[in-house]
Parts: sequence; C-alpha cells; structure tokens
Amino acid sequence: MVKILFVCSGNVFRSMCAKYCLEYFLAKNNIKNISVDSAGISVTSKKPQNIALEVKELLFKKGIDVSKHLSKNVSKVDLKSFDLVISMGYNHKKYLKEKYGISSVLFNKVCYGVNYPVYDNNEILKEYKGFRGKIYNIEVVKKIYSDIKFFHKNYKKFI
Repeated sequence: MVKILFVCSGNVFRSMCAKYCLEYFLAKNNIKNISVDSAGISVTSKKPQNIALEVKELLFKKGIDVSKHLSKNVSKVDLKSFDLVISMGYNHKKYLKEKYGISSVLFNKVCYGVNYPVYDNNEILKEYKGFRGKIYNIEVVKKIYSDIKFFHKNYKKFI
C-alpha cells in the first residue's frame, strides 16, 4: 500500500481537493493500492476554516462529496509513515523541511515535471474574497481535478 499525503495551508482548499480528487479517481478506476490523506500547516483547532461553497458545489457536481471533511494540522499526522508527501506551494515545502526534516514534492512537479506551485487565491489576487476569488477557486478545483490523472501516471517516479 502506497501512502500519499497532500499538504497546503488550511487543508480546506488545495490539499483537500487533491485528496478527494485522487480518491475519486482511484475508486472510479478500481485502484486499491494507494491510501490518501491531506493536512495543513496552519490549521488550528480554535478556529477551523470552512470549505468555500463554490469549491464544495463544484466537487459535488463532479461526484465528490467533501461535506464530512475535517481539516487537520500536519502535526497531527505521522509524516514519516507516508511514502510520498506532496506540497501544494513553495511555503509548504519549505515548512515541512525546516520543521520536520521531511522532503516533499510540488504537485505540479509530479503532474508535469515543473517546480511550480498551485497558488492559493490570496497569493494571486489582492482582493480574493469577492467574485474574483470565487472564480479563481473554481479554476483551481478544475485544474486539480483534471491534473489528477497525470499525478497518478507519474507519482511512482517520486517515491
């Protein structure tokens, strides 16, 4: 069994989306030798973040239900138990290395061979809480959903 962990900041957008999209892909293709989880580097139990409505709705339309997702901090998972740790951004990669000594690979590196992050909306847009932020969120979900087949095709090269 190969264990894969996706990591982002709040574990309610990029890493969460990658986890559920990969699980959906695996189930749809009857692949049972991969276990998937996700976590965030800045998740706190004091103020849990919500998944954006547009993210939930788009995933649901694609057949993926994230309504029971609970975000968790990377400190709550046994990082060394994973065969492959995937960072969604440069800051996650750096944090995992500095705080835990864990090497990780960027999501886009696995999919396309490029060291380029999947940016969060607040890293790309000055005003990310309005309509533009929602559009960006939708585009990121679409990208991760469509990239998962390439992720699955290439992930073994990084273990």
